[in-house]
Amino acid sequence: MTTQARNRFTPRWFVGAECVFGALVVVLHLLVPAFDVVAQPSPQLSALYESGARGNRVNIVLVAEGYRQEDKAKFDADVALIAREILAEPPYDEYAGFFNIYGLFVESAEAGSDFPKWGQYRDTYFESQYGCGGLGQFICLTVEGDLRLRRVLESEIPQYDLPVMLVNQDNPGGGAGVWSATASATSGGHDIVIHELGHLFARLVDEYGGGYQGREGTNTTSTTIREQIPWRQHIHPETPIPTPATPEYANVVGLFEGAAQSSLGWYRPEQFCKMRNQTGRAGFCLVCREAHVAAIYRTVSPIDAFLPAETRVTTATNDSIHFSVDLVQPTTHILDVEWFVDDVRISGTSGTNAVTIDADRFLPEQFEVRAVVRDSDPLAGANGIQREVKWTVVRSDFAMVPRGSSFDKSPLGQNYPNPVAADATTTIDFKLTTPRRVQLRVFDLAGRAVATLVDSDLGEGAHSVTWPATVAPGLYVYELHAGRVTERRKLVVAR
Repeated sequence: MTTQARNRFTPRWFVGAECVFGALVVVLHLLVPAFDVVAQPSPQLSALYESGARGNRVNIVLVAEGYRQEDKAKFDADVALIAREILAEPPYDEYAGFFNIYGLFVESAEAGSDFPKWGQYRDTYFESQYGCGGLGQFICLTVEGDLRLRRVLESEIPQYDLPVMLVNQDNPGGGAGVWSATASATSGGHDIVIHELGHLFARLVDEYGGGYQGREGTNTTSTTIREQIPWRQHIHPETPIPTPATPEYANVVGLFEGAAQSSLGWYRPEQFCKMRNQTGRAGFCLVCREAHVAAIYRTVSPIDAFLPAETRVTTATNDSIHFSVDLVQPTTHILDVEWFVDDVRISGTSGTNAVTIDADRFLPEQFEVRAVVRDSDPLAGANGIQREVKWTVVRSDFAMVPRGSSFDKSPLGQNYPNPVAADATTTIDFKLTTPRRVQLRVFDLAGRAVATLVDSDLGEGAHSVTWPATVAPGLYVYELHAGRVTERRKLVVAR
């Protein structure tokens, strides 16, 4: 391309035409042959912030567009600043451990971007241009540029999640397509990047007005019926609907008119939000922060690793099995962990990342162990976001009570009531056909004896023992040992 003189035109501020043009690019992408005669420069990938393995993180990649080789230092400084600003922006700050951020330098022959409307063109590798779709500051790529971007990413960092093209141009602008976003490297460009991530990552809608047709979204609506508002759970009953944009409601979730690029008839959750005010101090509103957290958990599991690594475990009687989970923790709070065996919570293990279970205390030949991880932070929703890992445990030497023994007819009865309320009393019946030395004890799932109910010589016949369940709620096993024979049953202590 030939470089033409730079024009003096500074388009009006308009960032984030969302996915309209991006969808068009994808359609055209499918119609154009996948070939490119332009030689690919040698990309340079750098880690700006890494919290963990790429396979279980949200990987943001800031890609250079319109940066010459002599502009490499500028690109490095630009992306370093943007990375810091992203990680300082709520809720990215709270969930920083769930993200990796990279810079990907790709050299262009010339600096800047194209302005086709004004006859200004630059020879850049991804062929970015302003004014896409007739929107002055909407920056997009040509079909060829889009193909090149995909190839570079798949070559250098195939685990990418959120590619953002950083355009080396002073004119403010940006945009979000179906799978990538653009933003200019102007003063305050980090705010544009964060705004476009709101579109690309959390699928949020613009909250500013204008003359365009609005659309329903997580953070925009046309309804004024309180019960139908998407974020109604956050609106106080005394907050008027629609909500006046007055100082009284400056920090209140309500229904404020002007959103989805329509000044009238469309509404947003709060007066101020990064999706409405791209620059300045406005952060994401509560509804938009919630949408980001939901998007984080759609991409990243809070369980980074677990042991045993295989989810089917074979063990022998008297073996103790150690289970553990390695978690990706937020910076402001600790994730909740609960452990279960066959859907019954293990007492005394809430909040712990590991548990040891004595397989000998289980009657079944096969049982299931689950670790359930919950995020109880308000941004994770009223019921919290939860993920789990489960193991199937099989006892290889499992044997039922020997036939021909005095326990042929299952002398140990099921306790009643079962479940038993904590601090209430339950009864256990058993019978002997001959006098024996008898032990009857209650164990937790770690194999620890929590109560000894009988430890004496007993005669033949029926026996009954009561036990006040003064233990934490959860699953227990009571064990009858008489002579060479042992029998066990499960006991549940309810909350």
